[in-house]
Amino acid sequence: FNVYVNALHATGNFSVLSRPSIYTANNKKGVISSGQRIAVPSSTFNGGVNAGGQSTNIEYQDVVLKLEIIPLINSEKEVTLQIVLTSDERGEDQSVGELVVPNIITRSMTTTVTVPNNQTVVLGGLVVTRDRDSVSGIPILSSIPGLGKLFSTTSKDKEKSELLIFIQPSIVRNGENLDRVQSDMGQRYKVTPELRRFADGPAVLPPPDSIVPVNERASDYSAAGPVKTVRGNTVVEEAPPAAKKVKRMGHPGR
Repeated sequence: FNVYVNALHATGNFSVLSRPSIYTANNKKGVISSGQRIAVPSSTFNGGVNAGGQSTNIEYQDVVLKLEIIPLINSEKEVTLQIVLTSDERGEDQSVGELVVPNIITRSMTTTVTVPNNQTVVLGGLVVTRDRDSVSGIPILSSIPGLGKLFSTTSKDKEKSELLIFIQPSIVRNGENLDRVQSDMGQRYKVTPELRRFADGPAVLPPPDSIVPVNERASDYSAAGPVKTVRGNTVVEEAPPAAKKVKRMGHPGR
């Protein structure tokens, strides 16, 4: 499953938004939600001269990707999933009287599927088409007020995107199964030697490339320059991929 997702991501036509995991009891709802709250003006009123003039009330609205699942274990090999998927997205702003209010685009899906244990079900069909304007022209001349349009062109493109949800249920019946599931989740990422050295003792923060996907090589994510680690009176410089230099920090008077 992870190999398939990574292969899609490598094409450049797919982007992995999130890889969350959740535990829930049999026939109990589990919810995964990720997003933000945006400010939406709800009303404007004038308080008069003595009250300080105009005032605007603000309400906050959730713009999230939310997945609700109720699993029902049919047998050792099958799980029935009741799924409710809601995907919100902020659209263009519009004027309502004196207020500028953002549009909230909502896509939703409700379904019930039966899937074998440890197998993957794919939800799709939530397609969004956006109009995008792109401007190209001669540098400097195209930015001249009034005359810039003579030296530039504007093209309109349509961008289509589809949201795909991959769900892989795993039945956990005892502690041994729980350890196996947690181990499978842990195998999605591996820890590079830099992060292990940081965990072993006092050191500077590890570089951003310390955690890489399991299907990638650490060298693919290596930093541009050497990585420095401080241990006591020793500074260790590591030049990717394998060369190492050790410098001793001297003390005054020695």
